[in-house]
Amino acid sequence: MSVRLLLACRSFDLEVDPRLADLAGVTGPGRHSDGHHVERLGPLPAADVDQALHDAGVSPGSLTPSLHRLLGVPLHLRMLVTLQERGQIDPAGINTRMELFTAFYRSVCYEVEARQPGAPVTAVTDRLAAELSERQELSVPASLLSEHPVTVELLASAGWLRRDAGRIAFAHEAFFDYAYAQRHMRSGLSLLDLLRSSEQHLFRRGQVRQILTLEREQDFGQYLRDVREVLSAGDVRPHIKELVIALVTWVSDPLIDEWQALRELGDVAASPLADRAHSLAARAPEFSTLLLTGGVVAGYLSDAATADLGARLCQLLVSAHPDEVCDLLVPYAGHQGWPSRLARVVNVAPLHDSERAVDLVEAVIGAGDLDDAVRGPAGSSDFFSLRRAHEQRGEHD
Repeated sequence: MSVRLLLACRSFDLEVDPRLADLAGVTGPGRHSDGHHVERLGPLPAADVDQALHDAGVSPGSLTPSLHRLLGVPLHLRMLVTLQERGQIDPAGINTRMELFTAFYRSVCYEVEARQPGAPVTAVTDRLAAELSERQELSVPASLLSEHPVTVELLASAGWLRRDAGRIAFAHEAFFDYAYAQRHMRSGLSLLDLLRSSEQHLFRRGQVRQILTLEREQDFGQYLRDVREVLSAGDVRPHIKELVIALVTWVSDPLIDEWQALRELGDVAASPLADRAHSLAARAPEFSTLLLTGGVVAGYLSDAATADLGARLCQLLVSAHPDEVCDLLVPYAGHQGWPSRLARVVNVAPLHDSERAVDLVEAVIGAGDLDDAVRGPAGSSDFFSLRRAHEQRGEHD
């Protein structure tokens, strides 16, 4: 009897958590082992999003590009449409996911306040978030909030809470994460304080993600302090640290301060998590650019103690940034200790897409560095690919 197992997870977690990738049979980008299938749902089609906006009376052109991208998530689209229905939409003032959540929560407060002046919306929200966190559950018995029956009913009507079979929960798990993060920031406690207050089970991951996301937007200094403290603490579990590393490396507009915070993990040779941080950063679209423009890779290459690490980063970076990487490496052709490093990069360089990559190969060959360094089956950097690259260059000269 065969059994088929269906698992659902965020694509983010599948990208950064090797345990999930192993369960899903992922063997590389777009590849998986026999007997496994990964279905990526992806965002809603732009045409469907625009149609839903038109139906709600919202002009897609009035939205900022970043907000329009957010609406590919059904929850985000529903929240924006609700704001429009309540006459509380301010498209120009919403650029991030956190700003959308804040606008939606503010609209919930207005809706409830209009029907129950002085309603303890924040108190009820905080109480529910605290109870869910303490119990590590997503719903609680309705009796726990029985002293505020009218407010609870109005919050459910406004789409913030949900009642079901005598239990109360947030209408969406993301609302719980947002509410808990807001409560945490008001408490004045650090993220490390939170993690040390109880067991660091998987339930904490959503809270850590939301707290750091909120801090990055509203209190960047505290965000950096929390990242450093969590990564350097010996009593924080690896799965939490891995999550923090992934969150930091996959931001859309990374700063060099964030890279310096990741350096709290220590030396790559002594710390698997430090090695993981370097690998994720080099594969992340925006952070990989920062490693190059911020001088991180150049610094590694210029120091004999870190040259191997710099060359390994170049291997990961060269596919997406061939010109920048090859410009960094050309000066090292012919230098002692560099033939094998350069050969490893050349073997994965996209010669057909980058003249700079061809320049690097020519410099390496001219210096005699490939005489003994290149081994293995012919690939993208074999003689015939190099010859074709030369022919294509001649066609455009």
